[in-house]
Amino acid sequence: MTDIELDRFRLAKIRSPLKRIPLLNAIALACQRYEVSYALELLREALFLSESAGKSVYLAQTNLNLARWLGVGGMFEEAFKHLSIAKSLFQKLKDEDALIDVQLVNAMILSEKGEFEEAFNYAELVYQFRSTLRTSNAFTERVLVSRDRIGGGEITEEISRRNNDLKLANATRVMAMVEASRMNFSKALYYLDANFELWLSLGETQEAATAMNNAGSVYARIREYPRAIEFFQRALAIYRSRGANVNMVTVLSNLGNIRREIGDYSSAFANLNEAMAILGDYSHPPSEIEVTLQFAKYYNGLQDYATAYLWATRSLEIINVRSVRTLKSEVHSVLGKILFFLKRYDEAVQILNEGLVVAEKTNSLESEVRCLKYLYLSMKDLGRIGEAFSFLERFQVAESSFLQNQLQLTDKAIQERFTTKFALTSDTVYRAENNSLTSDVERLTQELSRVMRQVKKKDDVLGKLKKESSTLVNYSRETQEILKPLLTKINQESRDSKYELDRAKKLQEVQPHFIRELRRRYPSLSKAEVKISGLLNLEMSSIEIASLLNVSVRTVENHRLHIRKKLQIDENQSIQEVLTQII
Repeated sequence: MTDIELDRFRLAKIRSPLKRIPLLNAIALACQRYEVSYALELLREALFLSESAGKSVYLAQTNLNLARWLGVGGMFEEAFKHLSIAKSLFQKLKDEDALIDVQLVNAMILSEKGEFEEAFNYAELVYQFRSTLRTSNAFTERVLVSRDRIGGGEITEEISRRNNDLKLANATRVMAMVEASRMNFSKALYYLDANFELWLSLGETQEAATAMNNAGSVYARIREYPRAIEFFQRALAIYRSRGANVNMVTVLSNLGNIRREIGDYSSAFANLNEAMAILGDYSHPPSEIEVTLQFAKYYNGLQDYATAYLWATRSLEIINVRSVRTLKSEVHSVLGKILFFLKRYDEAVQILNEGLVVAEKTNSLESEVRCLKYLYLSMKDLGRIGEAFSFLERFQVAESSFLQNQLQLTDKAIQERFTTKFALTSDTVYRAENNSLTSDVERLTQELSRVMRQVKKKDDVLGKLKKESSTLVNYSRETQEILKPLLTKINQESRDSKYELDRAKKLQEVQPHFIRELRRRYPSLSKAEVKISGLLNLEMSSIEIASLLNVSVRTVENHRLHIRKKLQIDENQSIQEVLTQII
C-alpha cells in the first residue's frame, strides 16, 4: 500500500469534520514539497469543512497552509489571497505567534516568486523572533504553532521548542536563497550550514537534503563543480529513498545543468530525461519551467536550434500562465538567442525586448547582457543600424559590469578558500601528503586560469567591437555622430581592462607555496622567469602569457628556453608537467 493509499484509508474511517480537518492539514504538511497537487487537494477539502463548521482557528490555519502550498506550486495570486484571509482571522483571534507564521509563509511565497528583497525582510523578522525565543527558552506559556494549532493535543514545552526550530529553519532557508540571489555566497553558505544543522537536529532528513541541494546550487554559482555535484548526488540519494519526486526533479535539473556546462552532454541528457519523466506524473510548474529551460540550453549547445526553440517556448508558456519572475528574464534571453540563430529576427527583437525589461527590474545582469547582445545582432541583420548601435553601447557597458562582477566574485572566493585551506594545513601542503588538498590546489589553479582567460576574452571583445564600429563609421554623418561616444567609451574600457589585468596578475599571490618552493629549489631563476613559471603552472599558453604581460610571444618563448635549461628539463618533457611536481 502506497503512502497516499494509506492516507486515504485513514481518512475514510473519520467522518466527523472537526476530527477530519486536523488530519487533512497534518497529512498535507507531511507531504514536504514532494506532492504539491495532493497536498492542495487535501487542504481544499479541509477549507470547505472549516467554512462549514465555522471554526475560526481551523479556518485561519487551513488558509495559511493552503497559501504556503499554492506558493510552492507557483499559484501566487491565489496564495496571497488565502494568506490575506489567514492574517485577518489571526488578528481577530489575537494570536501573535500565528501572525509571525503569516510573515514566514509570506517570505516563502515571495522567495518562490523571485521577489527576494521583500522576502528577506519578512524572513529576517521571523529569524530574529524565533532566535530570541530559542535562546531565551521562553516556552512557559502556550505557544500555538501551525502543526498543533488545530491538532487538538496538549502543547508541551518540548513541542513548542521543536516547532519554533522548524520555523527558524524555514526562515534561514529563505535568507540563504536571498543571499545567493545577491551573490553574497559566503553568507548564503553560512545560513545553509545553520539550516542543515537545524533540520538534522529535528530529524527532518528530507529537509536537510534540501539544504544540501541549495548548497550545491551555491557551489555551482561559484564554479566549484566537483563539490556541487557531490552535494547534489547526496541530496538526490535521500530524495530517492523518500520518494520525494518534485525534489528529485530540482536536483536532476541542477545536475543536468552542471554536466552540460562541463561538456558531459550524455550525462546531462540522462538527468534531464529522468526529471521530465517524473514531471509527466506530477504537476509542479516552477520545476517544469526549470527543466524545459535546461532542455532548451542543452539543444542550443548542440546547435539543434529547432528543438531548442520548442523547449524554450514551452518554458515561456508556463511562465506566462504562472507569473513566475525568477526565471522569466533568462527564458526570454535564451529564446531570443535561439530565434536569432533561426534568423527570425523580428520575433527575436520582440522577445528580447520583453526579457530586457524584466532583467533590468530583477537585476539579472547575465540575462541583460544576453538580451542586449542579440538585440544588437538582430537589429544589425535587419539593417536598422542606428538602433543596433544604441544596443551595442548598452551591451558593451553591461558586459563590462558583468565580467567585472565575475572577476571580483571569483577573486574573493579563491582568496578565501586558499587562505582557509592553508591556515588549516600549515606545512603539510609542502610535503603534498594531503591528497584532498592537492586536488583542491589543482582545481583552484584551473579556476584562476579561467578567470585570467575571461579577462583576456573581454579585451578581445572590446577589440572586435572597436574594429567593427570603426568600419561602420563610414555609413553616414548621422552614424558617425552616433558612434563617436561609443568609440570613446570602448577606448576608455580598453584602458580599464589593463587595470583589470593587473588585478588578475595579483591573483598569482594565491599560490605563494608554489613560488616559494620554486625559488628555494632553483635560486638561479630570474624574477621574470619565476613569473613566467607561475603562469605556466596555471596551464596558460605562450600566446596568453604574452598578451597578459604585454610582451611578445618570442620573449615568452626565450624565457621558457631559459627555464628549461635552469630546471634541466629534457626536450621530451613538458614544462607544465615538471612544474606541477614542484609541490
